[in-house]
Amino acid sequence: MRFTELMVGVALAALLLTGCSSSDGQATQAALDSSTSSGAVDPGTDAGDSSTSPVSGSGPLPFGFNRCDELIASGVVDGPLSDDPDIAAAQQWRADNGLPSDEAWVREVPTIANELPEASAFDAPLTDEEALSLFGRIDNVDFASLAAYGAQHEETFGGYWLDNTFNAPTMSFTEDVDERREEVAQLLPGVRVVEANMTEPGLHALQAELTSQVTERGLGNSSGVRTQLGGGVVSLYMHVLDEATMASVAEFADPGLVCLEGQEAEQYTPPGPQAESGENWRLLALEKVEVEFEAIFDQQTLARTWTSFGSEEDIPTVDFESDVVVTIPTNGMGIVNGPCGTRFDGWQLANGVVQLDLPTPGGATDCDAAWRPGAYLIAIAAAEIPAGPVTIEVSGRHRSEPMHSATFER
Repeated sequence: MRFTELMVGVALAALLLTGCSSSDGQATQAALDSSTSSGAVDPGTDAGDSSTSPVSGSGPLPFGFNRCDELIASGVVDGPLSDDPDIAAAQQWRADNGLPSDEAWVREVPTIANELPEASAFDAPLTDEEALSLFGRIDNVDFASLAAYGAQHEETFGGYWLDNTFNAPTMSFTEDVDERREEVAQLLPGVRVVEANMTEPGLHALQAELTSQVTERGLGNSSGVRTQLGGGVVSLYMHVLDEATMASVAEFADPGLVCLEGQEAEQYTPPGPQAESGENWRLLALEKVEVEFEAIFDQQTLARTWTSFGSEEDIPTVDFESDVVVTIPTNGMGIVNGPCGTRFDGWQLANGVVQLDLPTPGGATDCDAAWRPGAYLIAIAAAEIPAGPVTIEVSGRHRSEPMHSATFER
């Protein structure tokens, strides 16, 4: 798990100041991605302190655009990366979060007893002290003073954030960077100063302009401001990162002032209505309810589940000699077809596992946090599924891991 994905009794949405805002143009204190830091190199430091490298995607985007994660600065690992890919990944994660990352220490940490569950909940093992240090970083930053100093130079101020890689508050300016750095070193010791390519108000104005273009053209559903990426960019959330989308974006956006997020073309599912049936399956119910992920093998259990769905229709008759019924909760994504929603598109038997296809048609980028109840009740023709324990998974092209996975006794 990434640092900012963990929720443990505190609002991590306010843990790190990112310089990122939503499409309403108001600055937010949202959680910073574990490896996000300034894309600009501080002239007052060794350029070797930070490197920029893509962390996902499938090749360069056309028309000179960058994915937003390609502008994220990666921390430099202490010493060489391990030949063990799991250890190497832990080293990089720790470097991205400003923690010691030499191989010997990364191997030792899991052997150290800890009492905090948070210490074992990240993408790399931590000691209790390291976990506490991550959560305590926000408490050690005087953001009011950063804002006050920025206000004194509002004509050149590009924003401020907590740089996770350097574990240091960071400010950016479009002009007089050396002068600002000298003053900040005296007034706000420990604060980094880097160069911005646009002021923060300028970024918000550009964001408003580009958001209207994106939504009017039906290319995406929102945008953000990233003061810490590339010296300051507007992030555009696309439904899909395909060539047609890039060509349209190139008509109104400068690739040097924006970065793009969205589903890769091979992960994208075009929008469309929910079918009533398909090859070897039929839809029994689709309701805004919350139920458990379950496989049903008899009419009595189906009757009980039918009550949970609250349908006014009669209980369907299912031949359980040949069919299996599954309930598929959507985990708050709801049953609305379109971006951020869901649609059942069929199933397959692969290596003995029943894989139910539940894509997000039209894109799944920048979905809001609203919880939308919803569940599917599907009958599948299971003649090819062997008797005995059967593993059923809910997957989708845009998911790296199943939404649900469980083994049932048929």
